[in-house]
Amino acid sequence: CLSLSKKCPIVSRDKLHTMLQFQCITVQQKVKKILADRYFALTTDSWTSLAHHSYTTCTTHFIDKSTWKLHSLVLGIFEKDGTSTAIDTVSYVEEQLSLFELRYSCMTAVVTDTEATMIAAGRIFVANSERRGGVTKWHGCIDHLLELVTGIAFKDLPESDGTMSACRTLINFFNSSSQAMSKLLSKQSVGRAVKPIQDVATRWWSTWSMVDRLLRLKNYLALMEEEGDLTCNLTPTQWLIVGDLQATLKPFMLAQKLLEGQSYATISLIPYLVYKVHDALPAIKKYEA
Repeated sequence: CLSLSKKCPIVSRDKLHTMLQFQCITVQQKVKKILADRYFALTTDSWTSLAHHSYTTCTTHFIDKSTWKLHSLVLGIFEKDGTSTAIDTVSYVEEQLSLFELRYSCMTAVVTDTEATMIAAGRIFVANSERRGGVTKWHGCIDHLLELVTGIAFKDLPESDGTMSACRTLINFFNSSSQAMSKLLSKQSVGRAVKPIQDVATRWWSTWSMVDRLLRLKNYLALMEEEGDLTCNLTPTQWLIVGDLQATLKPFMLAQKLLEGQSYATISLIPYLVYKVHDALPAIKKYEA
């Protein structure tokens, strides 16, 4: 390639392979040294990509005693054939534990989502730990549980008057029309102009983001409707439901955002956050009544 520097040496495929292997071994040794005789927790997950490739990964987490800062180290990612099972998930993780010379006796907990396969894997981890003298506990991901609870808002119910479908139709209108989007942005003379947000089933608290953003844009959407530039605006009843959804989902969103922290331990926050969510819902119901 003519854009490459002439001083740049040409590296053969074999040479590049050797360099990568050396780098891999060097990093593995550094990770072993960091984790040696250190208590840690482990998270693992399996998923299937859009290309129908299955993967499993695992990550260690530990707190530096000198700084009390939470650190995370990814041990590896593995591509496999077929669907995920509890046994092959555990086997893969245990291979990584062996590779990095980690022991069950130092693994305080393993955290997975609450899908049936991962719950079964959690039971196997606990049983294997007990057989090897460890006290590893399994914990289901509280963020995943909260997402399952709020997932009911992703779909329309008979009582919702087609509101969620109408919201997505409205957002798709702007996403598919650059002219409409430009007009919407130009209407926003106060503060920073923003675009509608599309919710995604696999993105946490995205439904709250969608309805919260629509409420922010409500007046501008009404103005475009009056001017004849918008024919798919929400009905008054649907706007009321959007407002109720935003208020109902907000406590869950705040809890999930706090639990997504990557520089601090979150397990001690769970009782308080569950209490706050539980405490907020009756107040919302009373307000709506």
